[in-house]
Amino acid sequence: MSTESRHPIFDKWLVVQAKAHQAELIVMRAQIQEAVGAGPVPPDLLEHARTLRMRASILVPEALAEMARLADSVRWRPDEQDQEMERIARAASAHHAE
Repeated sequence: MSTESRHPIFDKWLVVQAKAHQAELIVMRAQIQEAVGAGPVPPDLLEHARTLRMRASILVPEALAEMARLADSVRWRPDEQDQEMERIARAASAHHAE
């Protein structure tokens, strides 16, 4: 998929997912490092992980809501589908009547 045809929300979603995964990796590293007795992870790194988690917790619902709005805006609703089918049927009938 080219970037020209991709909706910006998908880029936002990828960034959010990357931040969430990065935060989880930092936390796992801290847990492993402490478990093997290598000493604690520097506090600034843990603070960075907390910040990433917080951003992800805010951005994930926003991205999901935007994706839902986007999907709803392009979804073909049954009433629209019925109207379109009627229009096609009328056009076909008019064409055959000629």
